[in-house]
Amino acid sequence: MTDKVTLENQIKYYASKYYEGNPEISDEDFDDLVDKLREIDPDSYVLKSVGWGSGLETDGKKVSHKYQLIGSLQKVKDFNGIPGFSRVVSAKLDGLSAVLYYEDGHLSRAVTRGNGIQGIDITDKIVRILGGKTDINPALTCAVRGELVISIQDWESLKENNSDLKNPRNTAAGIINRNEITDELDYVSLVVYNMVGIEDPEKDSYTQEEIYNFLIDNFDKVCPHDFTWQMPLIVYYNSYRSIYPCDGLVLGRDKVEWDPSTKALVYSQIAFKFPAEKKHTTVKAIEWNMTRTGRLTPVLIVDPVELSGATVKRCTAFNAEYIESSKIGTGTVAEIMRSNEVIPYVTDIISGKVEGQVLPRKCPLCNGDLTREGVDLVCKNPDCAGKDYYDLVTWAGYIGNVDGIGTTLKMKFFNELNISCISDIYDGDYYFEGSGAQRDLFRKVLRKMTSEDVDASDALCALNIPRLGRTTADKLAEHKDLLKDCLDDLMIGTGYLSVKHVDDLAEIVGPATASSIKDHEDKYSNLIYVWDHLKFHEHVDKSEMIKVAITGKLSMKRADFEKLLEEHGFINAGIGKDTKYLITDDPNSGSSKNIKADKLGIEKITEEDFRKRYGF
Repeated sequence: MTDKVTLENQIKYYASKYYEGNPEISDEDFDDLVDKLREIDPDSYVLKSVGWGSGLETDGKKVSHKYQLIGSLQKVKDFNGIPGFSRVVSAKLDGLSAVLYYEDGHLSRAVTRGNGIQGIDITDKIVRILGGKTDINPALTCAVRGELVISIQDWESLKENNSDLKNPRNTAAGIINRNEITDELDYVSLVVYNMVGIEDPEKDSYTQEEIYNFLIDNFDKVCPHDFTWQMPLIVYYNSYRSIYPCDGLVLGRDKVEWDPSTKALVYSQIAFKFPAEKKHTTVKAIEWNMTRTGRLTPVLIVDPVELSGATVKRCTAFNAEYIESSKIGTGTVAEIMRSNEVIPYVTDIISGKVEGQVLPRKCPLCNGDLTREGVDLVCKNPDCAGKDYYDLVTWAGYIGNVDGIGTTLKMKFFNELNISCISDIYDGDYYFEGSGAQRDLFRKVLRKMTSEDVDASDALCALNIPRLGRTTADKLAEHKDLLKDCLDDLMIGTGYLSVKHVDDLAEIVGPATASSIKDHEDKYSNLIYVWDHLKFHEHVDKSEMIKVAITGKLSMKRADFEKLLEEHGFINAGIGKDTKYLITDDPNSGSSKNIKADKLGIEKITEEDFRKRYGF
């Protein structure tokens, strides 16, 4: 039986890893540890500590919270544990909690939850995420709490060229916990959900609906709430998690009390978590896959099992260290879980551990030696075919983007033509034989990559340079002369980027991204293949553009639609007093943006009608 001290230390350790954004066990396993400790000693200091006694694991500036401890809710997993007074249902967002402090209506400071007593000052990051909107109305002195998350839609966009990212929560936490402000912040949303304190309120109690309406009036993104609870909980859960990462629901009383001694707002709420389904299965083989960063990740091929409504045949086993320490091999019986519709993963080893497990020593793509770096196996061969492969995949995805043909089919035809890297595409004339719809589509891919105009931002994203994503690419696409000077450095100059040009890049996209471009000069030089076909962006003063907001589905990718808007003098700036239109697929829906548009008198219009009105 696990002793009390061991349990306390385990809980503190795993809690600290969670708050760092690098959880090592599932939420369910963590909850089990807490339940065991509660059985042994319900008065343990760990159970009474906000953040489970984890402390602050960061070098950022520590700031004390005001009004109250910024804690977590008591959790229940059984319907019998739901209090009878519960009437309000909202999403339990799975991100990084933060509190925004306002003085006379102006944002004075934003602080992470931390250990509940102290957090880390992230005001500069929050101002960037809010798009500079730092005032609230009425001009209250108060505190608003929210969750820093990556929406499901933004996560899909981010994953397109970052296939080795783990999950939205870890990624959001990693972005927020960095010392510097990076363009990845554009993928992080602040979704507010309550107020934690207020100075000089008009009354001693409020309703959650009143607070919700205040948040709707002042913030673009507000956590979904329902104040009637007329549907089964699973319906709410499935609806909410299709928008944001969430790991349960928050249930509570509508009435919110104000404590005059602390000026805190006190809620009656619990967190309800649906138990994740787990099953046992047998490992048939271990497949090692190369990521675009040169790291090998293990995938377990398992006997098929039905799990959370899907047939699971493959699951992740995290990294080389996990395979080795858990002694996983052919015949191992593992417990796997599919929680919140993410990739299935191993939660426990039941039997069949393989003693003396031997990890791969050679890269499966180039046969070069693998090196152990931390928990991973890494291929250090600069000429590894895997690096060329992922560069080619990314290049073809941006430069050869043709509807109806995906990556697998493109790579099949590239292989048929003995094209294994980007330069192969442009080294000779290819006659692609055969007939059929698929081959005709691939001919369009080749034609698009070799002779058609290319948006400069797409070409920069196609280089597959770490940190050079859509936002930074859009900025650089306005600087044709600098991009050409950098290319000249590599092609007809010294063969490397000059210090001056790296500094010039840093002024536009920041030193970290400029340094990454410098470190990947070989990739940057691929611009030479499409330079004569590039279409550069004109610098536009976005402050003078007509502001619109978007909600719901569009007829194209949101990034493409936003690009189209900017070409016609509009900018997606979110809901605000100076927003002219809300472009929505359902003007009559009860979404937070539709409600806010009605209150501000903003015209709601469908994408089709908007295009007709402005002729595009």
